[in-house]
Amino acid sequence: MTTASTLPARAVRWGTVIALLDIASAMAFWAAYRGVSPLRILQSVAAGVQGKAAFTGGGASALLGAALHLMMAWAIAGIFAWIVGTRPQLMRHPLRTGTLAGLVVYAVMNFVVMPLSQATPPRFDLLWVLYSVAFSHVVCVGICLALLARREGVGQA
Repeated sequence: MTTASTLPARAVRWGTVIALLDIASAMAFWAAYRGVSPLRILQSVAAGVQGKAAFTGGGASALLGAALHLMMAWAIAGIFAWIVGTRPQLMRHPLRTGTLAGLVVYAVMNFVVMPLSQATPPRFDLLWVLYSVAFSHVVCVGICLALLARREGVGQA
């Protein structure tokens, strides 16, 4: 069972890992696919609160985007740690649980969080959607969280 003292520590530790993997994944994809700079990727995260102004905010907007991304990852990791800590049966199949978690994170971010934000909806890009779902969210977020939980014995007797 996850105790109150370990949950925040896990949220920060695991969240930092998935934040770095996820943002590095997005940066690598967009740099290779369209030559987009890492600064612009971070500004696109900041656009959630700054709107279009994020893209003229330079490094300050990029720093805000990095902070927002990290805080969202901490929240996601904390929720995941709490769920698997209180429902140990989910860790019997960590890859299945991680895959499902990654799909849920993708859906919530794209169909709840982004529409409620100040960001301009992006144009649909099938290659990005496939990459984002399969690699960024399922592997870098969901499966990574499940493997971190298994490594730390969360949800195990």
